[in-house]
Amino acid sequence: MPPEQKKSGLHKDISSIFSGLEEVDNGRAAAKVNGAAEEVKPVAEKTALPPSPRVVKEVLTISGAFPQRRKAWLGIDIGQSSIKIVHVSPSGAGWEIGGFGILEVRLEQDEEGLEKKDSLLRHLKELCAQTKCLNFSHVCSLRGGGVNTGLIPMARMPKKELDSACRLEVKRRVAFNVDKAFLQSHLVPEESARPGGKQNYIVTVARHEAVARRLNILRDAGVQVAALLPLPFAWKNLLLALGGSETALIRAVVDIGSDRTLVSVYQGAQLQFCREFDLGGDQITEAIIQAGQSFGEKVDISWEEAERIKRGKNLLKTAGNETIKGSVSVSHVVSMVRPVLERIVQETKRSLEYYGQLFRGAEVGQVLLSGGGSLLDGFVPFFQERMRPPIALIGLPPGVTLHPSIAPRDAAARLAPHLSKALALSLSRKWEVNFLPPRDKILQMVLRSRMVVVILLLFVFGLSFVFYRSQSATIPSWRSTVAGQEKELAAMAKELKVYDQLEELKKKLAAGENQGKISSLRQANWRGVLKELGRITSGNIVLTKISVIEGTVPRQIVCEGAVVKPETSLHSTVTDFIVRVGNSPFFRNVATISEDVVKGSFRFNCTLVY
Repeated sequence: MPPEQKKSGLHKDISSIFSGLEEVDNGRAAAKVNGAAEEVKPVAEKTALPPSPRVVKEVLTISGAFPQRRKAWLGIDIGQSSIKIVHVSPSGAGWEIGGFGILEVRLEQDEEGLEKKDSLLRHLKELCAQTKCLNFSHVCSLRGGGVNTGLIPMARMPKKELDSACRLEVKRRVAFNVDKAFLQSHLVPEESARPGGKQNYIVTVARHEAVARRLNILRDAGVQVAALLPLPFAWKNLLLALGGSETALIRAVVDIGSDRTLVSVYQGAQLQFCREFDLGGDQITEAIIQAGQSFGEKVDISWEEAERIKRGKNLLKTAGNETIKGSVSVSHVVSMVRPVLERIVQETKRSLEYYGQLFRGAEVGQVLLSGGGSLLDGFVPFFQERMRPPIALIGLPPGVTLHPSIAPRDAAARLAPHLSKALALSLSRKWEVNFLPPRDKILQMVLRSRMVVVILLLFVFGLSFVFYRSQSATIPSWRSTVAGQEKELAAMAKELKVYDQLEELKKKLAAGENQGKISSLRQANWRGVLKELGRITSGNIVLTKISVIEGTVPRQIVCEGAVVKPETSLHSTVTDFIVRVGNSPFFRNVATISEDVVKGSFRFNCTLVY
C-alpha cells in the first residue's frame, strides 16, 4: 500500500483511551523510552540499501498417497514464501494425515500488496496436479496485507449498530479502505477488566479485492472451497487435539511467517485475543544480507544464499570467528540478526502482557511456536530465556496418526511447525468466521448435508408428479391415436401375408433340396434287410417297430416286437429269435436286450451289415 494512502490514525489503538494500559496496536507497536512513547520502525527501514531481489529456487516436497475417502478434508495455507497442503480424514477416535505437500516459492505481488493471479494460479495448479487432491473439500487460509484480525473492546450496543461501530474502530488500525470491505465480528465470552462494562470483540476485516482474488484463483485451479478462514480462528481443533483442559488452559500460538508474526491466545477452544505485527523470517534474511554490506569489505549475499545460511547454521551458537562468505563472519551476522529476534520476542511479550491487562491478570500457560521462522536453529531456547511461560514448537498431536504411505513419523514431525497452519485448517469442520460468499456456503451445505439431499429428492419427485398430472389430460387423445395406428398395422399385415407365404415356399424348396442331397447318399439295402427279418422271424413273433438310430456309422437299428401267443416257454421263443438275428449275415452286435415276460414284449439293438 503506498504511503500516501495510509490513514491518519494508523499508529493509534483504541486501547490508548483507557488509562493505565500500555498502548498496543495490531502490527504497529510503540516502545517507551524515558517515559515517552517513541515509534519503533521495523528493522528493514533502518537501512538505505535497496531491497534485495527475493528470488529462491522452487522446491516441491510431497509425501503420502492422499487416499480417496469420503470425509477427507484438505487445508491449504498460501503464504508469501510457500504453499502448504495437508490431507486429513477421521480415523477411529482421532485423525489420520493421508499426505502433505510443500511448494517453496516466492509469490509475486502487485502494487496493492495482493498476490498476482497468474503466479499463484500456476503454482497452485502444479501442487494440486502432483497431489491429485481436487476431489476433496478444501479449507483455505485468508491472510496477507488485505486481511486484519484484532481485538476491539466496545461498549454494549444493539447488534444492528455493531457493524458500523466496528468499521469506525477498524479504520484506525488498518491501511486500506474498510467502507466496502468484508467485516465479521465475534464476541469473546469473557468480561473485560476495562471500566464501563466494555465487551471484547474479535473483529476481522478483509478487502473485497483480496477475498475475490483468492476465491477466483482457487476456483480456476479446480479447488472445491469449503471455507476461507482467517488464521487466528484456525487453531481451535488443533489445540484440542494437542490435549489439555477445554476451559482452563490458556495457550498462545505464535506464528512466525515470512513478513509478519501473528499472536493468537486461546483459553481452551475459545479464541480470546490476537495481534499481528510486521516482523518475520524475511527480516532475518534481510539482516543477513545487510551484514555483508555493513562490516569492512562489502560482500554481496543474494537472497537465496541468505536463506541457505539462515536455515543451515545455528547462528546463535556457532563460533563467532567462523567465516560465512568473504570477510563476513558469524559474529557479524549474529550482530545483525539478534536485534530482529529480540524485536520478535519483545513484541510477543508485549502482546501477552496486553492480553493479561485486558483479561484481569490472566496468564498464558504455554506458548507454541509455528511457521517457517520458528524453525531457526536455537530460536526456541533464545525465546525461552526471555519469556516466563514454557516455549515449545508446535508438533503433531498424539491423536493424529500418519498414513503408511508417509515417511517415518520423525521426519514428518520435524516439518510439523511448517505444516501446522495447513494442518489446523484441515482439522476445521465448523467455523465461527467464514468469508466464503453465501452462494458458495449454500452449495457446500447441500453437498455435506444428507437431509438436504433427501429434501432435494422429494422435491424432484413432487415436480415429476405435478408434471404427470398436467399431462394426464392428453392421455385419451394419445390412446385414440395409438388405436388408429394399430388398425393401420393390421391392414398392412394382411398385405404382407403374401410375402410370408413366399417365405414358407422358399423354406420348403430349401428342405426339398436338402432331401435330394440326403437321398443321393449311400443307403442301406432295406429290401434285403426286411426280407431277412421275415425269413428268421417265427410265426409266434411279430415285429411292431423298426427304428434307425440317426448319426451312427455303421447304421444301427432298434427292433421292437411282441409274442402273439404267450407260452410257458416265452423266454425261449424270444431268445431263439434273437439268436437267429445274431447269426444272420445281415446283422451283428445284437445288444441292449430287454423283454417284458408278463406283456410278452421285447426290444433290442443291432448293427446293419448291408
